[in-house]
Amino acid sequence: MADSLAEDSEEAFSLVVITHPLGGSVSAHFDAGLVHPGSTHKFRLDLLNQTSEELVIDNVEPNCGCTNVSAVKTKLKPGDRFAFEFSQEIDSSPKKIDGSGVLVFKNGLTPAFHLNFVYEVRGHLRWASDLLMATLTDAGEAAIQSDITISDDVKASDFEIHVSGIDGDFEYSIDRESKHLSGFLKLNTKVASRLYGQLELLDLRSGATQVMPLIVDPYRPFKLLPEFLKFSCDTQSDEYFATLYVQKLGESNEPGSTCLAAARLGGSLLHSTVTQLRPTLFKIEMVLPKSTFVQWNESKPESDRVNSVSVEIKLGPVKSKQDLPFVMVDR
Repeated sequence: MADSLAEDSEEAFSLVVITHPLGGSVSAHFDAGLVHPGSTHKFRLDLLNQTSEELVIDNVEPNCGCTNVSAVKTKLKPGDRFAFEFSQEIDSSPKKIDGSGVLVFKNGLTPAFHLNFVYEVRGHLRWASDLLMATLTDAGEAAIQSDITISDDVKASDFEIHVSGIDGDFEYSIDRESKHLSGFLKLNTKVASRLYGQLELLDLRSGATQVMPLIVDPYRPFKLLPEFLKFSCDTQSDEYFATLYVQKLGESNEPGSTCLAAARLGGSLLHSTVTQLRPTLFKIEMVLPKSTFVQWNESKPESDRVNSVSVEIKLGPVKSKQDLPFVMVDR
């Protein structure tokens, strides 16, 4: 493994492979060592005609988009050698790439080629998750928490992080030891519905941008627990049961408010019973008849089925509607 490489390279991976076009395959292994994100590296794979006839090379056809090959059309007399030029653009992730394809000869030959390309990224920087969700406080702020993969040689001046798609001011800090980003998003306007945006990680060295979807839910004076529903039933029962809790938050923690709930699966309204456990805590018990579930489950093709229960909550003067994923458990 090399200690370092230039931003771009053309000669580091040149290799001669002597093969018989009538049999076997053209193959090579390239170990690029440490490379920079955003750099492009070119290398060469040489083919020697060991047959007794002239070979007419019509094209090179890779099987995957990770292998870039220059257009090839040439003739090889017996004993002639020809160099195929390949290039690999480096993104921000350490990878082991196996490129493959076929060499197309007008003579009717189509020997395969295999390229094994290994590299380790210098200045590694990327999001460690695929999706980020946050909830606004009553002050219109959302805490943004995410893990980030960042190598020790990446400086703070090498990258920037922005929020796009959501109108607000974003500030953040990164703990280099724990590889964790902590930030606050302050909205410029009040919202009553879910917001969709993205967190953008801009690598200033290469200009590459990594995007992570960001979902921000509006402030609610209560929250629902758990975040997904588990409907369960005994083998002798004709009904599934699920329990949901509603907890009052913040300044809504005064006793006296009543809680109403309605749950729907598709177009079917489920029977729901609300019990107040404490002044700030309510329990909702939902009943789903097996016949309703079977009817819903068979009424639409699998690709169109609803995969969540819609729960409407009215707590005092405040109304809210949330879709909760669910699972079915037979005991």
